[in-house]
Amino acid sequence: MKWAVYNLSLNPPGFDFLLFLQRAIPEGIKGIRFHPGFGGDHGTEEDEKRKLEKIALRICKHFGLKYVFSEEPVEGEVFPGKQRNSHTLMHTRSLKQPSPLVPSAEALEKASHAKGRIVVILRDSKIQPLRNSGPDWRKWASDHDAVVLEDAEKTDMTPDEIAAYVNVASVTMSVFAGVMTLAMCSHKPYLMLKCLSDDYRANGINRWHRMGWEVGDQLPWAGKHQKMIWNTQDDYSTIEEEYNSYMKEQVD
Repeated sequence: MKWAVYNLSLNPPGFDFLLFLQRAIPEGIKGIRFHPGFGGDHGTEEDEKRKLEKIALRICKHFGLKYVFSEEPVEGEVFPGKQRNSHTLMHTRSLKQPSPLVPSAEALEKASHAKGRIVVILRDSKIQPLRNSGPDWRKWASDHDAVVLEDAEKTDMTPDEIAAYVNVASVTMSVFAGVMTLAMCSHKPYLMLKCLSDDYRANGINRWHRMGWEVGDQLPWAGKHQKMIWNTQDDYSTIEEEYNSYMKEQVD
């Protein structure tokens, strides 16, 4: 059995973990060794523990992956070659297809009221607040009969349940946020604004360049119905303009 190590002192246990699995699953990984630790870049230690339970471990269970917590390697540990920043978008550049989190039938039934509608996922976090959704998203969503999902940190929605909304939506919309990994690592429609930031290094242009990305790039498997918007704004007029442009591209 092949194992991978996910070092929690270097990598956050939120939806970034799903990015890590995009490389691990094609390698035949069946188990995850979580190396204990706390990096400090993504909230308090309590924040990280909560995300580990709510997100990373639930994702492991969903994919049928065994997991252990150990500072020592386990037999069969083969991935990754280097542990630092093993969760970033840098490593998706060589992939041809995603490994989606496929929602359960039960989760799809719960999300059925959103079928064919726009789903807006809000980011409203005390961690890196400059990346949060702007105040106009709620009005825009109301004006377009969109279903609004609150920040994953403020609800107990499971990754399975959020993925169900992504799967039934006509398009999932948000800012550049961890939860959008569920849409990005799929073939479902999404429109993601504010992929750049003038104020935060995680999605500043220099950071993207270090990861091998250029402004305007999209994920290797992205179709025209999957789009990252390389801007820094998400006011009402910007959301409307980008949505209208996106919809026009779908019919051209």
